[in-house]
Amino acid sequence: MRFSSKYGLHDQITIAGDIRALVTAVQFSGGEPLYRLSWFAAGSNQTLWLGETELEHFSKGQSHAIDLPRNPPD
Repeated sequence: MRFSSKYGLHDQITIAGDIRALVTAVQFSGGEPLYRLSWFAAGSNQTLWLGETELEHFSKGQSHAIDLPRNPPD
């Protein structure tokens, strides 16, 4: 499963079929601001990709969140 590496704050991204992800901002103390991508995996086990980078393997029926760099790769 892949989704566009272009995203913005509060974007809803379709990452596969009926799976939608919400992007929110997170700030870690002393670190770069990141975007947090949150979604619920309704489908079978799959791997989430950002461009050519494998982000996470997730399981069916679970909620997930992953932090992304503020400036996504092309």
